[in-house]
Amino acid sequence: MDDPALPPFRCVLLGEQALLVECGERMLAAGHTIAAVVTDTPRLREWAVQRSLRIEHTPEALLAAPPADVDWLFAITWLKPLADEVLALGRRGALNFHDGPLPQYAGLNTPMWALLNGETRHGIRWHRMTTEIDGGRVLVARDFAIDADETAFSLNAKCFEAGLAGFDALLDRLATGDEAGEPQPPGERRVHLGADRPMREALLDPMRPAVELARIVRALDNGAYWQALLKPRLRLAEVDVLVAAAEPVEMLPTETTLPPATLIGADADGLRLRCGDGVLHLGGLARLDGTRLSADEALALAGGAGVRLPAWARPRDDEAKALRRAARHEAGARAALQRAQPTAVPSTTEVPAEGLTDPQALARALLAVARGADGRHLAVGLRFASASEPSRWVDPVLPLVVELPDGTANDDGLALDVLASRLVAAIDAARRAGGVPNDLRARDPRLAGTAAPADWPAQLQLDEQTGGWPAHGRASLAIQRPAAARALQFGLFFWNVAEEHDLGRSDKYRLLLESARFADTHGFNAVWTPERHFQAFGGLFPNPAVTSAALATITTKVALRAGSCVVPLHHPIRIAEEWAVVDNLSNGRVGISIAAGWATPDFALRPENHAEAKRVMFEAAEQVRRLWRGEALEFPGPQGPVKVRTLPRPLQAELPIWVTTAGNPETFAEAGRMGAHLLTHLLGQSVEELAAKIAAYRKAWREAGHAGEGIVSLMLHTLVGDNREAVEAVVRGPMKAYLKTAMALVKAAAWQFPTFKRMSAEQGQNLDAFFQSASPEDMDELLEFAFQRYFRDSGLFGSESDAIAMARRVAGIDVDEIACLIDFGLDADTVLAHLPALDRVRAALATSTTANANAATVGRSASAPRPATPIATRPEPSSPAPTPAPQRPATTRSIDTSAIETTLRAHWIALLGIDDFGRDDNFFDIGGHSLLVVQLLRHLREGFSESIRVTDLFRHVTLSAQTRFVASLVAPAAPPQAPAAAPAGTVDTPATTGGEAPIALDRGRARAEARRALAALRGE
Repeated sequence: MDDPALPPFRCVLLGEQALLVECGERMLAAGHTIAAVVTDTPRLREWAVQRSLRIEHTPEALLAAPPADVDWLFAITWLKPLADEVLALGRRGALNFHDGPLPQYAGLNTPMWALLNGETRHGIRWHRMTTEIDGGRVLVARDFAIDADETAFSLNAKCFEAGLAGFDALLDRLATGDEAGEPQPPGERRVHLGADRPMREALLDPMRPAVELARIVRALDNGAYWQALLKPRLRLAEVDVLVAAAEPVEMLPTETTLPPATLIGADADGLRLRCGDGVLHLGGLARLDGTRLSADEALALAGGAGVRLPAWARPRDDEAKALRRAARHEAGARAALQRAQPTAVPSTTEVPAEGLTDPQALARALLAVARGADGRHLAVGLRFASASEPSRWVDPVLPLVVELPDGTANDDGLALDVLASRLVAAIDAARRAGGVPNDLRARDPRLAGTAAPADWPAQLQLDEQTGGWPAHGRASLAIQRPAAARALQFGLFFWNVAEEHDLGRSDKYRLLLESARFADTHGFNAVWTPERHFQAFGGLFPNPAVTSAALATITTKVALRAGSCVVPLHHPIRIAEEWAVVDNLSNGRVGISIAAGWATPDFALRPENHAEAKRVMFEAAEQVRRLWRGEALEFPGPQGPVKVRTLPRPLQAELPIWVTTAGNPETFAEAGRMGAHLLTHLLGQSVEELAAKIAAYRKAWREAGHAGEGIVSLMLHTLVGDNREAVEAVVRGPMKAYLKTAMALVKAAAWQFPTFKRMSAEQGQNLDAFFQSASPEDMDELLEFAFQRYFRDSGLFGSESDAIAMARRVAGIDVDEIACLIDFGLDADTVLAHLPALDRVRAALATSTTANANAATVGRSASAPRPATPIATRPEPSSPAPTPAPQRPATTRSIDTSAIETTLRAHWIALLGIDDFGRDDNFFDIGGHSLLVVQLLRHLREGFSESIRVTDLFRHVTLSAQTRFVASLVAPAAPPQAPAAAPAGTVDTPATTGGEAPIALDRGRARAEARRALAALRGE
C-alpha cells in the first residue's frame, strides 16, 4: 500500500538564478505555499511580484519578521552561506540544490572544476543543509556523462535540466515524508571556495598536449554569461592575451620538426601553435579587458611567426595571494563598475588636490570632479600608495563608486556628513580587496566596453601610515586629461524650416551668407550646410557642395562642411570631383559628413541603392577617399571597366570625413573603426546616453590603430539672449513647428528607423495603428512636452550663462565642437541680432578651456566649486499643459495596485524591450521617447480609462507614479484577483546555473501578461 501523501507544505525560497522560478512554479502547481522569496535578482523579484509573493533582499530580513509556519527552506542557486538562525526557520529542515556530485565536488563553480580536472561524469544533488558546506544527507542524485566537446556552458545546461528533473522526484519524496536522506558516499571531500582560481590551468602552457589545452579552454567557456573563475590566457612575450576557443588540428609535414611552444603563424580566425604533442588552433583572441584582438595583432605582439613562447612559470606566491585576495572581493568591484561609469571632467573645472585628511573635504572635492554619468554616484579610480605595480593577474587601481545621498547637490551639511561616512566605508572595503582581477571586465558581459578604473578621469591616491586613512594618512586627487586637450570649438549649422510660400523669396539665402561672414570674422570654426530633397523642411539645400562653393568666395578662415552628404544618392566620382573644386576655391577648407539617407522619395536619384543604403555609404565613402588621394579606380563603363582618376586635384591630401548618426551605437563604433569624425545630435538621445556612445567611438578609433582621437561634433539648436524666459518665448513657436515637421517626416518614413522597424516586426503594427490613438490635442501636448524637454536638456538656449553651462556639460562627455543650428524657423533678423551673444559664449569657453587645457592636478582649497551643470538624475519633468488637468474623483473602492503595476510593467517591457528597470526609473531615461508615449497612451486608454491624456503620462513618468495615477482613476468591477502568472516553462531556460542567466520576458509574453493582468483586475 502506498504511503499516504502529507499535506502541502509552506516554504521559503532563496536564490539568484532562473532555476528558482522553475522550481517555484512546480511547487505552486503541486499546491504548496511559498511564504517568501529571498533574492536580489531583478527578474526573480519580478516573478515574485507576478505571483504576489513576499520578497526580501537578504535572509536576515526573514529574522526580523519571520514568516509563520514554514516547513522548508529551499536554497536554489543561493551561493552564500546561511546563518544557523536562518536555517532553523524551516521546521522540517533546509534543502539545497548543488550542481556537482558529492563529496568530490562541494562548494562553488563545480562544473568548471570538473572539466578542468578531466572528469568524464558529473551530476547534481538535492541535499539537506548543515553548517558544513554541502555536507548534508542527499535526497536526490542525478548523474550523467560529460561529452567529449563539453564546455562549462553546456555542462551548466545539463545541470539545469537534471536539477529540474530531480526536483520533481524531490517533491514526490517529501510528499510521502521520506525526507531523512542518505549519507554521502565515502570518498575524498573537496571544497572549491568562491575565491579559488585555477592559475595553473588558466595560463596555458604551450608545452602541454593539444587535447589537454583545448579541454581547459572549454572548461572555462561559459558562453555569453558571467564567468566566475578566470579566462584562459596565452603569454605572448610580455603580454597576456585571452583565448576563447582552442581546437587540435592536423599537423603539416613542415611542422613536425618545429620545437614545442613555437608560434607557427596566424590565419583569419586565430593563431596556430605547435604545442606539446601536436598543433593547436587558438581563436577568439582578446585583450585582458575583453576587447577583440585580430590574429595579426596578436602575432605582432608575440614578435612574429616562428618565435617560441615563454615556458610556463608558476605564479609567484605574492601574485597568487594578491589574486585570491582580489577574488574574494571582486563582487564589490563588479557592482561598482555596473553602478556607475565616470564622465570626462571639463578642463575648466578647478580641482582640489592634495593633503586631504578630512573626509568631508574629500567628499566636497570629489563632488566637483567625480560625478558619474548616471548622476547618482561618485566614480573615481582609487589607488593606495603602498600598492604594488600591476601584476600579471591583478590591477591595483580599484573602482571607488559611492552613492550620493539626498541633498548632496545642494551642499546640505547633513548629507555631506552621510557622503563622507560612505566614502570612508568604501575606502575601507577597497583596502581589504587590494586590487581587481585584471580579466574581470572580460568575464562579465555587462561590463563590456567599460573603462578601467585606471583610465577614469578622477584619480584618488591614499598615502597611508599604519592605521589607515583618514586618521593616519593623506588623500591626493588628480585629474587625467588628454595631453592634447583643446578648446571647445563652435560652428554654425543651417537647415532651414520654410513654409511653401517662403520658398520663392529672393533673399532666402541672406541668413546663410551674413551668418557665414560673421562666423568667419569671429573665431567660429565651421559652417555646415545639409543635403535635403523635395521638402520645404531643409529644401533650400539640395547640394552642400554648391552652397559651400558660394561660401568659399566670401570667407577666408572658416571650414566649409557638408552637414550631410547623402552618399548613396550620388556616384562617388561626382562627390570627389565636386568637393575637390570647392577645396580649391576655399584654399583647402572643406569637409563632408556622410549619411545613408532615410527618406524613400530621395532615392529617386539612385533607386538601386535604397535597399542597402548604409553598406553603400561606407563602401562609396572609401572610394571617395581613394579618389581624393589620387588613386585610379575602375568603374563600370558602357564598353567594359573604365579606370578613373578624378580632376581637379584637391589641395588637402586627405578629405576630412564625418559620419552623420542619429544615435545608433553601431554607427558610432563603425565611424571609429573607419577613422572618420562624428556628427550627431540630441534628438532622441540624452547627454548621458551620448556619453556612452562617444566612449564607444573613441574606443573603436583606438583599437583600429588610427592616430589621434577623432572629432565629435554635436549639433545643438541654438539661440542665446539676455535671459532664459525671453529666449523661450522667441523659440517656442519655431521649435514646435520644427519638431512637428520633423515628426511628420519621421511618420512618413518611420519604419526606416531601427526603433520602428523592430516595433513593426515584433508587434505586427502598421503606421496608422501606431498613430491612431493620438488626437490633435494629444499631438499638441506631445509637441509641448517635446519642446520643454528639448529646451531644458538638449539645446544651447537661454542666457549666456545658461549656454556656457550646457557647453561645459557636453564638453564633459568628450564633445570636441558644437555645431550651432541657428536656422530652424526663426527670421533672419532675430538670428543675426543674437549672434554676438553666442560669440561671447564661444569666447568664454575658448578662454577658460585654454587656461586649463593641460592641467593635470590643480591645487585648490577643498571648497572649490563644482561644475556649473553637474550631470544629475533628472526629476520627473513638469510638462506644462495647455489647460489645467481636470480633477479626478476620488474612488472609494478597493484598488488592487499590484495588478495595475503588473499591467503597466508588462506594457513598458513590450514598448522598451527591456525588463530590468525599477519602480522609480524614469520612462524617458531608460529608452522611452515621445512617440512611444503615444503607443502607451493607446494601451492605457483601452485598458483603464479613455480620459487619460498625453500630459498625464508626461507628469507621471515612473512606474510607481503611473500606478498611483491609474489607481486614482479606476476601481475594479469585482473583487480583485491576483494577476495570472505565466505557466511553468514560459520563463526562458538559462544555459547555466553557475552564472547569472537572465530570465527573458519577450514582448509577446509581456503583452499577454498585460492582457491577463487586466482581465484579473476587471474580475473577468
